[in-house]
Amino acid sequence: MPESSRLSGLQQRRLAWLVLAAIVCLPYLVSLDGPFVYDDKVEVSGNRAIRVFENWRAVLGYNISRPLLVLSYAFDWQRAGLDPRSYHITSLFLHVLTLGGAIFLADALGRLFGLTRPLLRATLATALWALHPMGAESVAYVTGRSEVLCAGFVFLSLGAHVEALLAERRGGWSVGWRALALVGFAAGALSKEVAVMVPFAQVVLEMAAGGSWRKVRWQGFLPVAMLVTGAAGLRWSTLPEGATLAELIPHEVERSLAEQLTTSAEVWLHYARLWVLPLGQTLFHDQPVVSPSEIRGLGAIAGWGLMVAGAGLVYRRSPLAGALLACAGLFLIPSTSIARLKEPMAEHRAYQTGFYLLFAAISVIPDRWGADRRVQGAACALLVALGLSTAYRASVWSSEVSLWREAVARTPDSADAWFGLGDAHRFASDCTAAAPAYSRALELADSGRRVSVARRLDAMNNLGICRAQLGDATAARRAWLRALELRPSYCRAHTNLGSLAYRQRNWEAAMVELRSALAYCPNNPTAHWLVGNLYYGPLRDPQKALVHYQALVQIAPQFDFAPEAKERILELTW
Repeated sequence: MPESSRLSGLQQRRLAWLVLAAIVCLPYLVSLDGPFVYDDKVEVSGNRAIRVFENWRAVLGYNISRPLLVLSYAFDWQRAGLDPRSYHITSLFLHVLTLGGAIFLADALGRLFGLTRPLLRATLATALWALHPMGAESVAYVTGRSEVLCAGFVFLSLGAHVEALLAERRGGWSVGWRALALVGFAAGALSKEVAVMVPFAQVVLEMAAGGSWRKVRWQGFLPVAMLVTGAAGLRWSTLPEGATLAELIPHEVERSLAEQLTTSAEVWLHYARLWVLPLGQTLFHDQPVVSPSEIRGLGAIAGWGLMVAGAGLVYRRSPLAGALLACAGLFLIPSTSIARLKEPMAEHRAYQTGFYLLFAAISVIPDRWGADRRVQGAACALLVALGLSTAYRASVWSSEVSLWREAVARTPDSADAWFGLGDAHRFASDCTAAAPAYSRALELADSGRRVSVARRLDAMNNLGICRAQLGDATAARRAWLRALELRPSYCRAHTNLGSLAYRQRNWEAAMVELRSALAYCPNNPTAHWLVGNLYYGPLRDPQKALVHYQALVQIAPQFDFAPEAKERILELTW
């Protein structure tokens, strides 16, 4: 191919990317001022590791499986502290970069499989995917950045692999492309574990292009195998002595393998439906665990089987479309079928999957449709509709309260959803609205709805906090005592009862509750602070006060009252 033609194709891809990037940014502008929500409060705003950017070991060591993701959070912290806008801008910027990777991959696949107008098809598929509201959770939710960052590197790796196949088909030099594919794979794996499926996707695409597994150049995967082996060995070395291989896989809850796979089958069907028809989206789907012995479970397995069989039929007619459908499933496996996560379903986990599904559909569109003005008009209308839907989804993500109101509207019988709404109101300093939400969560829990003991305890505790803030000390005490009836060792309730008694100057009752809190949770900084204050003040025992202040500073040096505790240590010591 002449050099001028190659450069022209590159320029066309860049132009398509820039135009699409400008369009895709528009629906997300409304979400840029959104707060940290849900897991953001643990992984981002509550993550003290990202606040020491100069100490790269602390940053990279926070989550050894996702160091590039944590590094991106640390970069935002260095720029803007805990201003959420900076984090949202970075996530949107990464989404725009990922669009470039998607166009690169789709165009390369189109050329490899001989599609007509490959760049046009690649741009249309990427536009549908980038403007689809199912991507909103990955872009507007800061914690969802892991999917965006990972997808960008995965698309780069797969695209470079396809370019290597094209170069080899022409008899050219492919080492540079294969090296880039390896780098993309490594970077994706350092962003999120989902990228481990890249070699399998490369094999699937290569088989589809060659028509048989015998045509796969297996020697080209030797560097990948060496990289995976080395990474697995490094990860294994970080596990405690006596650990098993199973501990390399996330395991948040106990769930049988049969239940895990059946639940995953239903989740896959939900994801596919939402990418086809994005109705009923929500932050919290409250997906139940499904047993294969249930009618619902049998239906999920049958539906999944039909979906896989359908993909097989598609492969016969169009190897590229079939391979893309296989990739859509491959990148769901780590987060749905292997890892036993507390929440079986979350929309951001299907971020990559949507691209493969939509490009599979675009790849089989007949050529004659491209010249049909009615089809062109319908495509434009669809893109506009998707963009407006995404703008609406982004507006929902601009407020934590609106997110949980939507979740409650979608799942009104979910105690977890009502608890989330209560927390959202409480974080917004609106306990007047939070208390009824917590009460409703407890009503649903008492009526036998599926909810964990931990969630019931937290609902009782937070209800007590809101009652106390609203000035109803009796109702607050009743809520905390109810929690202790359920679990006598629940430290938060003991601490709050002690704090309430402390504010009411009931020193004896305060000491009893705070001592109980420390008996069950010896590293409770709040309890140490209040017990230290009791000994420092009304009980007049400086030596015991010193013990608790020193424990506080050692346990939680970042605690809000740690500076005051240090001052009192100096006072009592000197």
